[in-house]
Amino acid sequence: MVQNPFQRVSLATIAWLLIAISFGGVVLLTLVFIRQDYVRAEKQLLEEKMKLAETIESVFFSPLRVYRAALFPGEADVFIIEMAKLSEVEFVHIVNPNGTIIASSISGTRGKDVSSFVPNKPLERETPVFSDIELEGKQITALFFPTDVRNLIVVGFSLDDLKREIVSLVIRNVLIGFSMFIFAGGMIMLVFWRVLRPLQGVEIALQKVGSGNLEFVLPTKNLFGREMVNLFKGFNAMVSRLKEIHDREIAVSKSKSEFLSIAAHQLRTPLSALKWVLNLVLAGDLGKLKKNQKELLQKGYDTNERMIALVNDLLDVVRIEEGRFDYKLEKGAVSEIIENIVKEIKVIAEQKGVQLFFHRPSSKIPEVVLDAVKFRLAVANIIDNAVQYTPANGKVDVEVTYQKEVLVSVRDTGVGIPKYQLSRVFTKFFRGDNAVRIQTSGSGLGLFIAKNIIEKHGGKIWIESQEGKGTTVYFTIPVAEKRRL
Repeated sequence: MVQNPFQRVSLATIAWLLIAISFGGVVLLTLVFIRQDYVRAEKQLLEEKMKLAETIESVFFSPLRVYRAALFPGEADVFIIEMAKLSEVEFVHIVNPNGTIIASSISGTRGKDVSSFVPNKPLERETPVFSDIELEGKQITALFFPTDVRNLIVVGFSLDDLKREIVSLVIRNVLIGFSMFIFAGGMIMLVFWRVLRPLQGVEIALQKVGSGNLEFVLPTKNLFGREMVNLFKGFNAMVSRLKEIHDREIAVSKSKSEFLSIAAHQLRTPLSALKWVLNLVLAGDLGKLKKNQKELLQKGYDTNERMIALVNDLLDVVRIEEGRFDYKLEKGAVSEIIENIVKEIKVIAEQKGVQLFFHRPSSKIPEVVLDAVKFRLAVANIIDNAVQYTPANGKVDVEVTYQKEVLVSVRDTGVGIPKYQLSRVFTKFFRGDNAVRIQTSGSGLGLFIAKNIIEKHGGKIWIESQEGKGTTVYFTIPVAEKRRL
C-alpha cells in the first residue's frame, strides 16, 4: 500500500507552503501588471506624439499656411515653437526631402542638414518609425512622420516622463501586490491558526488518553467553525464513555479479584487438610487398604493436588493484578535452576511416555539477576505445559544458550496451538480448542503467570507454534552485569 506523502507533513508546513505559493502568485501577478502598465503607458505616449505630428501636418501644410509661410517665413517657426511648448516635447523639425530643416522649434536650426539621423529607408504613415538620437549630449527619442508632400515631421521627446510614470506604476503595483500578499497570508494564517491550535490540542489529548488519562477534557469555547465544535464535543463524549467503561471494568476486576482471593483462601485450608488426611490414609496409618480402595483414594489425592495448584495459581494471579507479587532479586545460575526443574518434571514425563531432555549450554552462562522461587515457578509452568500437551512417544527439548543475553527455548512435539488463537496464549484462562479435547485438566493460568514473571525479570517471552506439529516457547533473561540489583 502506497503511503500518502501528505500524511508525513504537518499542517503548519502546509500553511507556510500555501503562504509561499501565494507570495509567488502575487509576485507573478505584480510583474504581469507592471508589464501591462508599461506597454499601455508607452503606447499612450507614442499615440500622443503621433497626434501631435498629425496636427502639425494638418495645420502647417494647409493651403493658407503654405501661402503665409511663403510671405512670412518666420511665422512657421513661431507656430512650431508653440506646438512644441504645448505638447511638452524637446523639439519639432520640419525636414524637406533633402534632409534640410525648413522649420523648427529650436532657433538657429533652419537650413541645418539633419540627413545623418534621418532613417535611410522608405517611411509610411501607417507605420511610423521611432529612433534614439543624441541632442546636445542627451539621448532623445525621435518620431519620424512622413507627410503627403514628401516632407518629414520629426518630433523629439524624452522618455524621462515615461520612466517616472513607470516607476510610479511599479511602486503602486508593488504596494498593491504586497497588500494582497499580506491579506492572503494573513487569512491563511488566521484560518490555520484557528484550526491548527485546536488540532494540536486534540493531538495532546489523544496522547494523554492513550497513556491512560481519562480525566482530560477539551474546551469547546472560542472554536473556529461548527465542525471543530462538533469534533471537540464528540471527543469529550468519547472520553467520557471510555472513562465509564474503564471505571466499570476496574470495579468488575476489583470485585473479581476480591472474590478470587477470598475463594482461594477459603479453599486452601480445607484442601490442605484433605491432602493431609489422604496422605495419612494412603500411607496405611489408619489400616491396610485394598487395591481398589487405594486406587480410588489416589485419584482423589491427585484431584486434590490439582485443586491446590489451581488455588495457588489463582492467588498468584490476584497478587499480580494487585501489584502484590513481590520479587526478591539476587544473582543466580539460570542454567542450573532450569536443569533441576527438568529433573523434577522428568518423572511425570516418563509416566506419560514423553521424553524430556535438557541440553546443557556449550559455554558458560553468566549469572542473572532473578527471584529464584518465582523464576522456578515460571519455567516449571512452561515445561509442564509442554509435557501435558505432548502425546505419548513425543519429545520435549529444553535448551539454554547465551549471546548478549540468556535465551531459553522449550520445544515440544505436541498438539500445537491453532493459528487463530496464538495471540491469546498469554491471557488468563486461555486453553487451545484442540488442547481441551485431549487434556481436560488445567487452569489456563500458567503462561499468564510465566509471562509476568519473565517480563518482571527484564526479559521477553514469545511462542512459535504449528497445529499438529508442536510448539516452541522462547524467553530471554538479561545477564547480571546489565541490570541493577
